[in-house]
Order: sequence, then C-alpha cells, then structure tokens
Amino acid sequence: MAGVPGLARSNSFQPDAHCSIESDMRHLRIHRPQVSIFTPEEVYNFSFDTIDWGPPPRQAAVVNLGKSDWLNRFAQTHLVRCSHSRLMFYDQIIDLI
Repeated sequence: MAGVPGLARSNSFQPDAHCSIESDMRHLRIHRPQVSIFTPEEVYNFSFDTIDWGPPPRQAAVVNLGKSDWLNRFAQTHLVRCSHSRLMFYDQIIDLI
C-alpha cells in the first residue's frame, strides 16, 4: 500500500462500501507487525479524532501517522524504521506499528 510501510492489500471493504459486492472487496497484508491494538467502534472516542480520513464518498481506510506519540511510548531499540498506521474498518479501529 503506497505510503504505508509494512502494509499491502488484504480482505476488507472501504468504510462507505455496501459490503455486498465482490468488487468492493479490498485486501490487506501486514508484514512483521510489532505492536497492535484493536478498538471497537463502540468505545472509540470519535470526538477526539483529528485524523483527516479524506472527503466522502472515497474516505481512506488507512492512514500513516508516522512517529506518533503512541509509537514513541514503546522501546525504540528495534522500532527506529517503523511507523504508526491506523486502519478504519466497519466496526473497529486498528492501530499498528
């Protein structure tokens, strides 16, 4: 996936997709993840979300947050070349390093 190190396409739908058409299916492959957190949309605080997911109807489902505060909270010994990515799916947010 361009601009997002360690990510390639796998099975997912764009946030605005109807989830019923095979042509809407997208793919994501994660290479050597170091840290991950899955947050259900019921507990994700969207009022504090400052991420520009893009204009509707073609919102991006993946953003690269680079060297975020979250990434910097972990031991940096082998995370020097890593970046923080956030993925938005239908009912959950996934943060990956």
